[in-house]
Amino acid sequence: FAGGCGPNDLNTYVCNFPSDVIDVFRPTNTAPNNNSKYPLQQQPQLTYELHASNVSLSTKRGWPTACASNGVIALLGGGKEGNRPHSRALDLLDMTTMTITTNETALSVGLWGQGCATVGNDIYFAGGKVITQKLKPEMTDKVSRLAAGDDGKPRLDGLQEVGTLSLAREASGTINRGSSGFLVAGGTGPWPPIDVSIVDAFAVPFKSDSDPCTWEINPMPPSPLDQYWLGAASWNDSVSYIMDNKTLYAVDSDPAFCGKAPTTNFTLPFESGVPAARMQQNGVRVEGVGVCFYSAAPSAIVCFNPLTQTFGTFECEAVHISGGITATGKTVFVGGGVNLEGNVTDIVDVFTFP
Repeated sequence: FAGGCGPNDLNTYVCNFPSDVIDVFRPTNTAPNNNSKYPLQQQPQLTYELHASNVSLSTKRGWPTACASNGVIALLGGGKEGNRPHSRALDLLDMTTMTITTNETALSVGLWGQGCATVGNDIYFAGGKVITQKLKPEMTDKVSRLAAGDDGKPRLDGLQEVGTLSLAREASGTINRGSSGFLVAGGTGPWPPIDVSIVDAFAVPFKSDSDPCTWEINPMPPSPLDQYWLGAASWNDSVSYIMDNKTLYAVDSDPAFCGKAPTTNFTLPFESGVPAARMQQNGVRVEGVGVCFYSAAPSAIVCFNPLTQTFGTFECEAVHISGGITATGKTVFVGGGVNLEGNVTDIVDVFTFP
């Protein structure tokens, strides 16, 4: 978990007290957690603990966007205060050497709220919010590629604009579909922000003169929970998922990827708070289990097993709105964020599946 906003921030839209802290978790002993509502194989186990880290972000900032490739985590953009120009920095954290390198001017303009997806060795970033020189917010439609070097790892000088979204927006659920391309689903934009139901699909290798395939999912009705950031997760090379508050969309064919055939849809057995979580990169693959997303109301991870086509929910101790989710192997971590009253938490909920 890297960066974020401090305990003195009073809402999830302004970051007056940003952090440069990077927390690293490593395996330890196990302990049971018995909060399952919908059985999914077996109730998870708690198995990780926080270890001291001697690395930090190059600058204090909230909401840097993070994607990994070949053991290196790329942390791009982020910002503070909500009405100042955001960060242009790219930090590369090598998890093997536990060292961090920085390109302070990787972006032409500072961004936060962009999505990212790793396709092959390259990482793609899409959309985001810009604070203009007049200190006014606006959305961008830019899509950039962070190219890998000969060693397959992201290059500090490898970020380049390569295309555009069909609509300028931030807060999109962004995920790869194997090595064939990536999806940018939903989001809010252009300005003032409203949630959109657009999905842009980009094929890789990327052709700069080609437009994305653009299609739509079902629009979400207005909600007092302020729902707009969709969940997105990849299961394998041919199937990726998008989740809103009522439906799980399986993008499971080339025609569906490009909007020329319907997705396979699964109606949730409950109303999820995934869009209300307003969480970047909200969706993870869990080995041998399925795909999991964080839901804010109730606070839980929501998992789907593609083999049995069943759902499961696993309650969190804390609420993690605008926090972070990640997974390694069979373990899911959900940490940080705020509760419905706006209070910041330092709790990390950890679920390890057998």
